[in-house]
Amino acid sequence: MGSPDLALKKSLTPTEPTPAVGADAKAILTEFCKIAEGLELVAYEDPVNEDGLPVTVGFGSTKDLDGYPWRLGTKISEQTALQCLKRDVSEAFQGLDRIPHWDELNAHQQAAIADLNFNEGYQYGDGDHDSLDLALKLGSYARLGVILQLYDNTDDLGLSRRRYAEWLMFAHGMGPRVAYDTAWAKKSVGEVMEAIA
Repeated sequence: MGSPDLALKKSLTPTEPTPAVGADAKAILTEFCKIAEGLELVAYEDPVNEDGLPVTVGFGSTKDLDGYPWRLGTKISEQTALQCLKRDVSEAFQGLDRIPHWDELNAHQQAAIADLNFNEGYQYGDGDHDSLDLALKLGSYARLGVILQLYDNTDDLGLSRRRYAEWLMFAHGMGPRVAYDTAWAKKSVGEVMEAIA
């Protein structure tokens, strides 16, 4: 009998025909960020952090095209938002190729891990994500959904749903819209955890 991780790895196939099938990981992450972040053309405070930082605009961008933090109330165009998103998505993949087995992950799996970087600042081997690093190093994905929930340290329902959507993309090959809609249908952190278990 094979290992559950190997069976899970083999069962990870895309379930949504567009835009996910045939798309690369950056295209999947771009679509997911558009859906999950939404488009805001006026810079606002981060609602999760008490200090309101980082100031965010566009599709979750925290810095302007020159790399400086946004100022509260700054207005941008949709074109600028798309340029920032393209840059932010590219940056979200930087350094992730150091993950053992990275090239063996499919585009949905790579996009899910890159979203954790986009949204939470994950970097393999940074010392802040030891459980995730170990699972990725070993190629042991069966408990990855639970592990991703460790990186919602605010007990915020929105972040818990986002980690769940990442899990759905990673483990079930769901495309961005289906993963988002499935995750956002959960009404509590407890419901999210029950769905993962």
